[in-house]
Amino acid sequence: MLADVGVSEDSPLVVVAGSFTVNADQSADRASQAMLRSALNNPGRGLVVVRHDEVVAVMPVDPTGEERTLARIRAGVASLSGRGVFPSVGVSSVRRGFLDVPEAYEEARLARRSLRGRAGVQSLSTMSTLDYLVQTHDRTARRLVRPEVRAFVQEDLASGGTFVETLRQYVACDLNAKLAAMALHVHANTVYYRLERIAERTGCDVRRVEELIDLLLAVSLVSGSSD
Repeated sequence: MLADVGVSEDSPLVVVAGSFTVNADQSADRASQAMLRSALNNPGRGLVVVRHDEVVAVMPVDPTGEERTLARIRAGVASLSGRGVFPSVGVSSVRRGFLDVPEAYEEARLARRSLRGRAGVQSLSTMSTLDYLVQTHDRTARRLVRPEVRAFVQEDLASGGTFVETLRQYVACDLNAKLAAMALHVHANTVYYRLERIAERTGCDVRRVEELIDLLLAVSLVSGSSD
């Protein structure tokens, strides 16, 4: 049966795991799951099933490469938005053969968690090392975040996340405040001011790479924490 859908002991494949924000209307959940299953289904190319509260698919990778497979998954998920269905979908890295399916499934769930309930598709292979480490963190890692950093992040997120977004853009722009200002559509002086405030509140020097990496990791840990 697996061979008939293009999945063999040594063929490249990905596992997809999709779910929805908890809905009090169970019939609506089932209908959404059925639509997601249909959107991911490609007759003769993999298996798609509803498993408990999620939709799981085992898909052979397109001969032209992983990007083609991801593009088809994204297109299928995007097509549901017009029907009012917005799933969170994670995709594993490319694995070799069906014996890797259990590990690939855990990768897909980890990628989905990185969306933090937002709709869309996240592939493990496109996640940064930082994002991966944050998703695999434990309670000890969160406890290592200094209280002043935790308080700063929590307060900022509660008021819109302006400083956290500025910090992330600053890093994304290779520590170039002027480029970060352009990305944020604000004046460069505004970015400089915000960076100074971040340094004051957290005690971190945002001009030092080591401290900046530590701060960014702490921000990601606190932002993604359910505690």
